[in-house]
Amino acid sequence: MMGRGLCRTGRKASLSSVISQFRTGEVLEEMNLGYTTLGTPKRDSLGAVTNAVLLLHGTTGTGASWLQPSLADTIFRPGQSLDAENYYLILPDSIGLGRSSKPSDGLKGRFPHYGYQRYGGGPVLGS
Repeated sequence: MMGRGLCRTGRKASLSSVISQFRTGEVLEEMNLGYTTLGTPKRDSLGAVTNAVLLLHGTTGTGASWLQPSLADTIFRPGQSLDAENYYLILPDSIGLGRSSKPSDGLKGRFPHYGYQRYGGGPVLGS
């Protein structure tokens, strides 16, 4: 099954930001965003990645939700729409889950209030 194989071969990492400001004005001094990648980035002559696809899920969860066999077998298999041999796939963990920053990391009730109205579109991360 493709999904199980992908789970073993996906690379897991975290991106850290020194200061993240949320739309509410609240600030998180250190923000981690966990993610999994599949495939290999291909670069143009200027070094820009030309085959990256950022896959966001419509519910809270981790990037691993994309690796469930029922989904992964359908879209990541060779010849399918997001063939991992052709694309560099980035599967982020939602804030608050997986390897991303979450209230249980220590801030608990002082963790910034957040949402995903503009996730990834610029420096403002939450509502």
